[in-house]
Amino acid sequence: MCPYGERAVIVPVPASVTGVGSPLLNLNEGWFIGEYPAEDFYAETALPSGFKPYTIDGTGWVNRETRNIAGFWRKVMVPQEFSGKRVILRFNSTAHDATLWVNGKFVRKHWGSYGSWTADITDFVQAGSEAVLAVRLDQRPVGLVPFVRFSANFQGDVQLYAVPQNYIQRLRIHTDLDAAYKDATLQLWLKFPEAASGSLKLNLVDAKGKKLATSPSSITLPAGMDEFKYDFAVKNPKKWD
Repeated sequence: MCPYGERAVIVPVPASVTGVGSPLLNLNEGWFIGEYPAEDFYAETALPSGFKPYTIDGTGWVNRETRNIAGFWRKVMVPQEFSGKRVILRFNSTAHDATLWVNGKFVRKHWGSYGSWTADITDFVQAGSEAVLAVRLDQRPVGLVPFVRFSANFQGDVQLYAVPQNYIQRLRIHTDLDAAYKDATLQLWLKFPEAASGSLKLNLVDAKGKKLATSPSSITLPAGMDEFKYDFAVKNPKKWD
C-alpha cells in the first residue's frame, strides 16, 4: 500500500437525491486562511487569531518562496433536509499534504496535487446545525513533494452534498469493441459500502437522448463485496474516430 494513503475513493456528485431538494452546496466562499497556524487551530469554534478571508477562485494560495504551511477554516450550515442521508465533503484540488478536521475531530489525510478527494463526514455533523471545517495544507519540499509538479494549493471547488445510505463510492467506466468493430461491451466497475443492498438500474442514452438497449438493464448488488465489475452488451453503437 502507498505510504501516502489507500486507493482513492471519490464519491460521484449526484444529479438528484430522493427527498432532498438541493443535494449540492458550493463552499468556495466563506473560508479564512492563516499561514503557520497554531497546532490546534482546527479546534477553534470562533475564527482563529490572525486568519484572513479567503475565496477559492481557481488561482489558489501559494507561497513559492517558502512553500510553507497554511490553515483554512470556515463554518457551514448543514441543511436540515440532509437528515437521514450520508453527507459528503469533496475537495477538487489541494496540494500537497492535507489534513481535514470537522467540528474539531480528525477525519482523514490526503496526499496529492490537482486531484479530487472526498470524505464521508456524516458521523461528524448534524443536519440543521453549523459545522466547523478546518484543513491544514503542507507545501514544504519534503518526502515526494520535490519530485512532483508544483501547484498552488486549495484552488479547486469545494462541495458539500448528500447521498443515499446506499451510494456509489467509486465508479469507473470502460468500453471496448469486438474484433469486427461492430458491437461493444460496456464495462462498469462499482464500489458500494459493504452493507449496501438492493439493485442498480442502468440507463444508456445516445447523443440525441434516445435510450439504448443494454443487457442486463438492472443488476443486484452482491453482498459484502468491496468492488465488482459488470459487462453490458451494446449492439452496434455509433462509432467515432
